[in-house]
Amino acid sequence: MSGTISSTLHLGATAMNVHARAQAVSAHNIANISTNGYIPQRARFSLDPSVPAVLRQEDPPVAGAVFDVTSRVARDIRPSGTDLATEIPRMISNQHAYKANAQVVRTADAMLGVLLDTRA
Repeated sequence: MSGTISSTLHLGATAMNVHARAQAVSAHNIANISTNGYIPQRARFSLDPSVPAVLRQEDPPVAGAVFDVTSRVARDIRPSGTDLATEIPRMISNQHAYKANAQVVRTADAMLGVLLDTRA
């Protein structure tokens, strides 16, 4: 029985770490929203525990002149590829998933405590 509870604790804690990392990626993208030419990163996670979480950059944003088109510097400036309409819902989803997994950890911890109290 305790093996199942400890597995649940591990699974919940691992999921919390995954969602915290995804949240950090979205926060990094938002922090760089005004950085010209910034290519947003995305957290890609696998259900296979032997495959680590990876970050990858999205396709580069479409190039466009931001200032005076006669300036060479202005022609080379590309806007950030970060889309707030995508990042904000991701952050909300990560927050809810983190809270749900925190509850899993709390519940498994309480169950383990009851089991230890019963056997003591």
